[in-house]
Formats: sequence, C-alpha cells, structure tokens
Amino acid sequence: KVAVYDEGIDINHPDLSQNIHTFKNYNDPGSDIPYSNDDKNWHGTACAGIIAARENRIGSVGIAPLSSLYAVGYSESNTSKDIEAFKWMMEEGVSVINNSWGSYSSLDAYNEIFKLLATEGRNGKGIILIFAAGNENTNLDKQGINDESESQYVWSIAASTRENNIAQYSNFGTAVDFAAPGGTSESGIITTDASGGRGYSNNDYNINFMGTSAAAPI
Repeated sequence: KVAVYDEGIDINHPDLSQNIHTFKNYNDPGSDIPYSNDDKNWHGTACAGIIAARENRIGSVGIAPLSSLYAVGYSESNTSKDIEAFKWMMEEGVSVINNSWGSYSSLDAYNEIFKLLATEGRNGKGIILIFAAGNENTNLDKQGINDESESQYVWSIAASTRENNIAQYSNFGTAVDFAAPGGTSESGIITTDASGGRGYSNNDYNINFMGTSAAAPI
C-alpha cells in the first residue's frame, strides 16, 4: 500500500486506474476526484506513475507496478489538513507515503505526526515517509531552513544524474538520506501525465519529468 500525497492525480489514467485502491481529496473535501484546483497542475500523476504505472504493454512502467495506490489530494499548505490526511493514511494501513513537496519553514508543525507514523504506523513497524529534498541547489543545513525533509522521522531524497553525480539543482546536506535518479533537462524521467492532453504534455505521458520530485518516488 503506497500513498501519493500530491496535487493533480489522474485516477482514470489507463496506466494507473487498475492500481488505484482508493482516493481522497484534502484540498477540496467535497470533491469526488483528487484533482487540484488548478486543472493544469498534474504533478501527482507524474509521481504516481513513477511508482505504480502498470506493466501492461502501454506507456511506462513504474518501479512497483503491482502496488496498491492511495491517491491523496494535497491540502496546499494547510497544516491541519495535512495532519488529518496523514492520520487517515495511517488508519488505512499504508506502508509508504511519498511527499514530493516541502515548505522549507514548517518542520516543527509536522514533527509530532511524523514521529507517530514512523513509530506506530503499520502496527508498530513504522510507515516509511519519503520527502523530496528540494530543487534549489541549497544546503539544507543553512540557518533558517526548517524543511519537512529534514525531519529525523522521514527519508530525505536528493536527485542524482545518469553519471551518478548529485544533480546540479538538487538540495543537499546532512539531513539527506538517499539520492535517486531525478533526471536533467537533457535526460528526464518518463512517467504518466494527465490523460487527454490536459497535463504537462499533449499526450498521456511526460517524457521529461525531473527534480527531487521524481527522485523521491523512485
């Protein structure tokens, strides 16, 4: 059970729909679809495809193509809604939560819920909380940065290149736990895009997704 907490997740995408276990929208609780208010923001579809695109002879294949996917609409920086969402995902028994977002300033507000998930989730085994380290080529150890990816209860993911170097854009620092392929402008990550030409591209796939947002789901 893998949750993607993000914006713009196309649950009807032909490469994702079979793996969608359930969905919930914390950005617009009255909505029956986990889309963002901005219909052009399909960031979550790209992250979900890297994880869970089916091995079905079409499009791309995710790294865990048989995973059970929880598509959860991100609250757009409403901390209380985020905490509510994390508690719901814990109650649902998810094993991994991917978070390809960060505020650089709100770690203290989240640390208590992160600790709860990491120590008591999955019947005490702990939920693996993944956070993208960010794309500003910044040392997260700098004074004044208080990003969610710096929490001791999460896995912070930087981005690497095809040459196994740190990507030029990737944040870094002692809080970073792992690096994973994040792509570059010359060689991006292939993944799902909002179907029907509504997303980053004019078809159902994005062939140039990049950033620590791509590294985190990997």
